Amino acid sequence: MTETVDNALGLAGQAVQLSSDERERISALTALGDDFQAGFRGDDGRHHYQEALRLARGDDALAAERARLCAKLAYMAMVPGSFRRRLGDRGVYSVPVVSAKISSAIW
Repeated sequence: MTETVDNALGLAGQAVQLSSDERERISALTALGDDFQAGFRGDDGRHHYQEALRLARGDDALAAERARLCAKLAYMAMVPGSFRRRLGDRGVYSVPVVSAKISSAIW
């Protein structure tokens, strides 16, 4: 499994480097976060999801993508063993709150 995850991480990393606009970069960063999550490397995955979320902020056309990213972050925070270090209250509770705000803005 490690070799498969490592291969996926390499390809997703290349996609981030080759992205030509913000939408492609958001998609590639999300894929990279997904690959880290699959390998139970939440610390690294969280970083890439948050970077994609930062890029998606301020663009109303990306509201659904922001909600998906927040849901991924919230799910990751609930999976035992995803993180090497404890997230603390801010890391755990801020994601669902942001997710709820975005979801309410979408619907």
